[in-house]
Amino acid sequence: MHYVGISKENDSLHRLFETGHKARTAILTNERQLSPDSRVSDELILFMFRVEPSVFETNITEEDVDALWFEQSQLPEQKAYAADAEKALVKIMNSQYNEKKFPSYPKGADGLYGKGFDRYCFHFEELIEFFTDNCSIRGGKIFGDNQPDLILIEGDKVELISTSEMNTSSGSQTES
Repeated sequence: MHYVGISKENDSLHRLFETGHKARTAILTNERQLSPDSRVSDELILFMFRVEPSVFETNITEEDVDALWFEQSQLPEQKAYAADAEKALVKIMNSQYNEKKFPSYPKGADGLYGKGFDRYCFHFEELIEFFTDNCSIRGGKIFGDNQPDLILIEGDKVELISTSEMNTSSGSQTES
């Protein structure tokens, strides 16, 4: 994966193709093709994702319900989830063509920081794996056979939890 971005004003296709997107042009110019019989533009794949929130609450007593229960009006707008997911992915993947690295993430005005969540995570539901020079992140189904890697945000801490290193039957780390 060479770049992670979000289009806040226009749709993604307009942003990437009609306005001469700087990072897309740099990737096409600087990267080498994987196959000698192709061009980088033949190998370029754009992935566009929809961010959908899921809320899980565990270990709740009757006294906790009032403090933890979110009313629909209390939930952040969809744009906040998408902005936070983009920044979390940029922070973890550290893709070389992302000029903005969001060094203060998870703190930010347009994401989920300070919205009442103790911890939250992001994952890809598609069965795909993305690689950068720094790490890889696998997608999968949360309750399926192929568990996804998770980007966990807890307070000011952001970490990648690789479920491929976990024993899915017990949830414990596997021996190396």
